[in-house]
Amino acid sequence: MVDIESMIKSHRLAWLKRIFGDNSGAWKNHLEYLPKETGGLVLFNRNYDVKDLTISSQFYTELSKWWSEFRKDNAVETNWLYRIRNNQEIRINNKPVFYKRYFNYRIQTVGDLRFDLNNIDSHELIAKHIQKTNFLEWTGLRHSVPFDLRNAYLYPDYTALNPSFKIDCGLFDVTKKKSKDYYSLFVRKKACFPNNARKV
Repeated sequence: MVDIESMIKSHRLAWLKRIFGDNSGAWKNHLEYLPKETGGLVLFNRNYDVKDLTISSQFYTELSKWWSEFRKDNAVETNWLYRIRNNQEIRINNKPVFYKRYFNYRIQTVGDLRFDLNNIDSHELIAKHIQKTNFLEWTGLRHSVPFDLRNAYLYPDYTALNPSFKIDCGLFDVTKKKSKDYYSLFVRKKACFPNNARKV
């Protein structure tokens, strides 16, 4: 028996193969334009909350929402949780944080906020720029990071657009996966034996 909800989500998520593929078209330009303020296609590598996004298209809003849920349920590694931009956990005045100049200085992950300005050996360029910025803004950003994310020393690839991630059976590459691959993972989560299956 086919699970209709999982099938619909699977067909929608299969669009990621087209989005991050080499093909082009007006529909793809439209997608890059829609979340421009949130970073374009890089959005799919962030820990965003769909409620914070201003995407007018229902199609892409649902795609963003279902991708976030799918990744959260299936990913083994969680690098996207530690990226600062559009992170639903890192908020100032109840809004996700984005400081363009910090982004340009390659301060893009929680790990980048951990260095000591007094010890500039390993982060000389970053420290040089930060010392010229607003101390209260810098301190506010550091203190807006939740306690459970503060111990991160992750420095992922800043330029990666492809939101592929590792799952228990290897790499889940969105540029190669079809709707049936998404569907099998959705159904696997739902079709579980009851606790007393062995007794039965």
